[in-house]
Amino acid sequence: MLILSRSGSPPSSRPSMTKSKYIDNVGAKWTMEHLTSTGQRFANFPAALYAVDVTFQKTNAPAGTFSEKKMYYSKKHGHYGLKVEASVVPTGFAINVTAAVPGSVADISIFEANEAFHADKMRKTDAERDMPDAGPMLDEYPNDWAILADKGYQGLHRRMRAITPAKRAPGGLLTMSDM
Repeated sequence: MLILSRSGSPPSSRPSMTKSKYIDNVGAKWTMEHLTSTGQRFANFPAALYAVDVTFQKTNAPAGTFSEKKMYYSKKHGHYGLKVEASVVPTGFAINVTAAVPGSVADISIFEANEAFHADKMRKTDAERDMPDAGPMLDEYPNDWAILADKGYQGLHRRMRAITPAKRAPGGLLTMSDM
C-alpha cells in the first residue's frame, strides 16, 4: 500500500522537493554581488563566497557482515554513521547539501563528487569581475571567488580557490604566519 502525502506525492519525493525549494532556490540568490550590496560578506575573508564542511550523523550499526558494515564506520568519530556536505553563505543559509554517504568516506572525496556545483558557484559573474578582490590565490584563480574549508580539505587549493587552515606536520610546529 502506497501512502501519499497531503500533496498527493509519495513521501520519497518530498526530500528532493524540499531541497529544491529551500536550498537550491536560495542558493541562486546569494551571489557575491548580492552579499556585497547587503553587507553580508565574511568579515575576515571577504573574497570567500561560502564555507563548506561535512557533518557526521551517528547511526546504529547496520546489519550485515563486517565487510559490508565497515564502510559506514568513521574512525575519526568512532561510530557508524553517514556524512553530508553543506555549503553555507555568510548569512547562514545553506546553498547546497549533498546526499548522505557512508561515514568512512573522506571529506575531500565528498567535495570531489560535488565538484561541478563548487566550480560553477565559485565562478565570478560578468558583473562581479570588476568587484574588489584582494583575497588569497587571486593570481592563480582570477575568475573565481574563494571558499572556506577546514583541515579535512587539505590540498584542495591546488585545484580550486580554497582557503584552508595550515596543518601542522607530524612532530612539527606551525610558524607565526601559518597561525
